[in-house]
Amino acid sequence: TVSQYERNTVTGALIPLSPDAPAGASAHGIVVSADGKNAYVANYTSKTVSQYSRGSGTGTLVPLSEPAVMAGPHPHDLALSPDGTNLYVANSEVFGTVSQFTRDASTGALLTLTPATIEAGGEYTESVVVSPDGSYAYAANFGSNNVAQYSRNSKEGALARLSEATVKAGENPEGIAISPDGEN
Repeated sequence: TVSQYERNTVTGALIPLSPDAPAGASAHGIVVSADGKNAYVANYTSKTVSQYSRGSGTGTLVPLSEPAVMAGPHPHDLALSPDGTNLYVANSEVFGTVSQFTRDASTGALLTLTPATIEAGGEYTESVVVSPDGSYAYAANFGSNNVAQYSRNSKEGALARLSEATVKAGENPEGIAISPDGEN
């Protein structure tokens, strides 16, 4: 399940909301769309992504009519493109992959892109991020101590590995981030 809270904007205190939102087995990562209409959860053990709308007024998570879509093995982390049209999922498996989806702007429903997954060039892909300009994506490979590099097709959102598919990283990278200006 996914625990839900209201946040007091004055004090910062969290107030539990009830009930918890249903999710697949081993809910791992969560992302909320920039427009605030939807949220998505990576379910590690059930190999799915739960998809929700956010209830008006309360912000509580309401499962979409299709509550989950299949992802690759062991989805671990998620990232939405800055324009909100695509969702990418880091699949933490021996041969890491990134799942790719388009997002319906009106309903929030996810549709699988072709190909459904793309190789990450390493083992145990733990996280994924999209550059602020939406042109590139990167995935941290925990087991291979490297970062996969992709270009992103701005029309449909499909990822393609760069000619230098990976770059060396420190030991066991689990997270990855890009500065707001996109330079680091």
